[in-house]
Amino acid sequence: MTLAARDALDLLGEAALALTFAIAVAWAIRAPLRRYCGAGVAYAAWALPPVALLALALPAPTVVVAPATVAAQVALPAAVATAAMPVVDRAAWWCALWLCGALAMTAHQWRLQRRFVASLGDLQNVMPGLWRAQGRSGLPALIGLLRPRIVLPADFDTRYDAEERALMLAHERAHLRRGDPWANLVATVLRIAFWFHPLVHLAAVRFRDDQELACDQRVIASAPQARRRYGEAMLKTLVAAQPVPLGCHWGLTHPMKERLMHLQAPPPRRFARAAGIAIACLAIAGTAFAVWSAQTPTHVSARAVAAAPTAPASPTAVGGPLDYVADIRARIDDGESEAFALGGAYGEPIAFSQQTDDGRIDVEARIRDAGQARYDIVARIERDGRVVATPRLIVERGTTAEVRVGEEKADGGFEGVALDIVVRPTSGSDRIAPPSPAELSLLPSLARAVAPMASLEPSSPPDLPPLPAMSAAIAPMPPIAPKAPPSPPELVAPPAPPSPRELPPMPAPPAPPAPPAPLELPDVIALPAQTAATVEAAAEARREARMAKQHVEASRQQAAAAQQQAQAGRQQAQASKAQAEALRQQAVAAQQQAQAGRQQAQAAKSQAEAARQQAQAAKQEAEAAASPPDLLAVPGTPAPSPMTKLMQAVSSKNTSGKVMLEVLLGKDGRVKDARVVESVPAGFFDQATLEYVRTRTFPPFLKNGEPVEAWGRLPFEFDTD
Repeated sequence: MTLAARDALDLLGEAALALTFAIAVAWAIRAPLRRYCGAGVAYAAWALPPVALLALALPAPTVVVAPATVAAQVALPAAVATAAMPVVDRAAWWCALWLCGALAMTAHQWRLQRRFVASLGDLQNVMPGLWRAQGRSGLPALIGLLRPRIVLPADFDTRYDAEERALMLAHERAHLRRGDPWANLVATVLRIAFWFHPLVHLAAVRFRDDQELACDQRVIASAPQARRRYGEAMLKTLVAAQPVPLGCHWGLTHPMKERLMHLQAPPPRRFARAAGIAIACLAIAGTAFAVWSAQTPTHVSARAVAAAPTAPASPTAVGGPLDYVADIRARIDDGESEAFALGGAYGEPIAFSQQTDDGRIDVEARIRDAGQARYDIVARIERDGRVVATPRLIVERGTTAEVRVGEEKADGGFEGVALDIVVRPTSGSDRIAPPSPAELSLLPSLARAVAPMASLEPSSPPDLPPLPAMSAAIAPMPPIAPKAPPSPPELVAPPAPPSPRELPPMPAPPAPPAPPAPLELPDVIALPAQTAATVEAAAEARREARMAKQHVEASRQQAAAAQQQAQAGRQQAQASKAQAEALRQQAVAAQQQAQAGRQQAQAAKSQAEAARQQAQAAKQEAEAAASPPDLLAVPGTPAPSPMTKLMQAVSSKNTSGKVMLEVLLGKDGRVKDARVVESVPAGFFDQATLEYVRTRTFPPFLKNGEPVEAWGRLPFEFDTD
């Protein structure tokens, strides 16, 4: 469970990084693409995030390296045990927290979807694919995945005229033909999986904006003469309170002002559109390749590749250079302990098994560099097929971590599994090739050649580097501590190779006697012919080891060159990002200039309107001043000229009616403003009545005996008789 949780968190972190990079690229290129190549190309650029995640799911690149390194079971010298620093593994808690957040986001999106569908009311089928709802907010809309439906508002026929209705339906059908509901489903799934990532939610909003702009562009391209009518239809549409996750409708997130401005933009040329599609495809392919190549490569040895058809893979084989070597001593109950040396790369699994009369244990572990000369070890221990422990330890470099799973007996014995782990970094001597069959065949003769020298003066054996790990199938070997004799000037003692599978265990030599007086060795020691052949074979093995070391150095140089190329690629990407940022800033500056121009035009229009109103008021004052001052009248009092005009209007209409006016009377009784409150029939006598009252003088309203300016109502009735 611990290893699975950590693997899940690592995968989620890698996916979040890949998604961040893809969204940043899409966000940087969307504005230039929309401006120069069209909104449809900018909308297509949002394929970057899902393609990046698909590239992350592909197998990591494989690197073939030489020489290969295998695991071997060897004897380890005794070490002083030190207590490891146990830590609490919070990987499972973090996974549980992510799952709770994903469930909460799923519930939120489902609630938004159900609320919008419930607000539609009962749907009535108008024609195939078209449904009429009882509500009006956020409609028209396209909802549904397997059976998509275009839902119209209840007042669709009265709110829009025929041309506007055709444009609105063309907009929704454009969503349907492109499969935009499925694209919205992908965006919703990404928001659920990466609920903790704020950039994902911001990108989802911009994605929906570009989706609507792309549909607008397609509709205008099919009817370029209907730009004004299409904009008027937009303004008549009621937006929804919340956007629906799995649908295409008019919501609060749609930038209405930006959409209206986009209607005025000319359609992109064919060459610009083709260039934009090419740029978007290159960006998608480049981002996918960058995400795929950024994965940790899988190292496979050249020898393992050559032997793949015949040799089974070892669970502890590591193809590339080692990052560490773990010296492990395992013991079941009170049995004999067995030692293993396992090498691997950080984060890659290592495993070994031990079979004794008391049972079998299988151990799988991952070791990571924790920094400050410490290692993070997460292990899984099984005994006889049952998981008994999943410990996690922080171990200092070179110290022993003790793991005890079981219980102490009353007699002082132990029943369970005991592990002693020492982790150390690798050196150049650890990266050696495995012994060849020819080398293994020389071990018996080499042992017989070294045996006569055991009676010489003992000396401390040289500090040899620990051997890498071999397959756990090799039979265990008891500790051997032979004393190497002093080397004559002409000879170099060969390194002790690992024991072959068929070599029987060698008994430990007897304890050496007290050092005698120094012996004088002759200048030349005669060795048998078989010993000479053995020394020649050892020299040949050393030459092969040097050649292998040269291959490793060449591989290291190739890796350094690849790293330099990657650095150059990152620099180019940064330069491209800087250029994209400069283009974005230029676009923002141009947009600000256009906004300033529109504000100036609006101000000039407002000034012109104010001047027109002032001229109209002056004209009315002049007409009022021109009327005779002694023509005082009340409603119903005829006046020669205005009443004649009014009666002529009534006669021409040849109908009866009434008009209720609200007038603003000044202190002098003149009408300063008038408006129609009620008119029957509507509009028949409005103009004539307004012209009549504006030329008349009425008794002013009084307050405390003084005339005041106030509003009042004047009724007028008209009859043809």
